Amino acid sequence: MSKLKHLIIMPALAIVGVVNAGTVYTMTEKAGNSTDKVKLSVEGESLRMDQSSSDAVVFNGAMQHALNIDHGKRSYILIDRQEIAKTVEQLNPALERMRQELANMPPDQRAMVEKMMGGKMPSSKSEPPKWDIAATGETDSQAGIDCEWHDISLNGKLSQRLCMADPDKVTGGRAALNNMRAMAEFFDDVFSQIREQMPFALPQNPMSNVNKVDGFPIITQQVNNGVVQSDLRLDSAESVALGRAVFEAPEGYSQKRLGTR
Repeated sequence: MSKLKHLIIMPALAIVGVVNAGTVYTMTEKAGNSTDKVKLSVEGESLRMDQSSSDAVVFNGAMQHALNIDHGKRSYILIDRQEIAKTVEQLNPALERMRQELANMPPDQRAMVEKMMGGKMPSSKSEPPKWDIAATGETDSQAGIDCEWHDISLNGKLSQRLCMADPDKVTGGRAALNNMRAMAEFFDDVFSQIREQMPFALPQNPMSNVNKVDGFPIITQQVNNGVVQSDLRLDSAESVALGRAVFEAPEGYSQKRLGTR
């Protein structure tokens, strides 16, 4: 989740050997007593987020895949529809055994397991999440850019607050927003493949809400039980010459299968 939850942030032709102009967004996240710097790099149909020195996430819209890069272990995991399908297929026998074991459990033991799994059993079909979005009428500004607050509720509970800016007021904002929306659609599809068989395995797609509110999120707050758990704010945005290597697995890193450590 943590590698995925901030996954919230110029069209350019990707030609081998050519360095294209991109945009780099720097942000600050505060969660409890901790403060972290987040960097988002965008170019063409690619997007990369570096949250700390130990990990990064890359989305390639043209190739329709994501990379989860672990610098500490010098490894990466490729996430695409084919890999997800393989993972689900490999897990199906274990899930079937779990279903049978649950069916044979005494009612009290089954109830305990259901509680531990949040009521989402392997045999159950997950209901589509119900999102409600409301503009609060409040305005704010960050990094010299005006924005409007929106409250987003999941299944009746306040889940997130977004302060949305006009994308045209943010450097590279319109094209970056298109990348964010493409990434949200990709992970919606990927998550749905897993949740179909394992409704207990994943939280909701943290990128979903960029497709639900019109604008560029320059402040994002995660909320739980009415309390702000984290606050992510844009500090700056600038045009930078990037390159294809920024959006690829680093040389010398080994690929690991999804679900392995």
